[in-house]
Amino acid sequence: MNKKQEKQVEQLLCYMKSELDKTGRTCKTYYFNFTESKVMKYFNAPDEVLPDGCNLANFKKLTKIKNDDFTTILNYCVANGYIKPFNNRENVMLSEDGRVYALSVEKTKLHKKFPDWLRQIIIGVVIFILGNVSMFFIMKGLK
Repeated sequence: MNKKQEKQVEQLLCYMKSELDKTGRTCKTYYFNFTESKVMKYFNAPDEVLPDGCNLANFKKLTKIKNDDFTTILNYCVANGYIKPFNNRENVMLSEDGRVYALSVEKTKLHKKFPDWLRQIIIGVVIFILGNVSMFFIMKGLK
């Protein structure tokens, strides 16, 4: 798995976790529809185009992923237990392992927003302020 695919796996799992958070559902009560679009051919009727499943369409809007790449990362997630297939590989559920993986990705991104030197300065300023405020109340209490 290359870096691009790893990023796409992270995006997929974070998207799924985000959908769970938005709807207030759990991993076991929400099914994702990742059905790819297809054309149904009929003998005595015009062809019918079935669009992408709602979750796949939304995910494609966010990431601009191609169908072949999506199939690859979906298979990877199923093989590693991050996603559980339901009836077929197009309707899936996020597993607890997948949710935990998405949480760790989100926390890592949050920590990367502040470089170490800035984090140290912020901690120093907070300690300085708390120290002065506590000294103020101690001195006020001694009077």
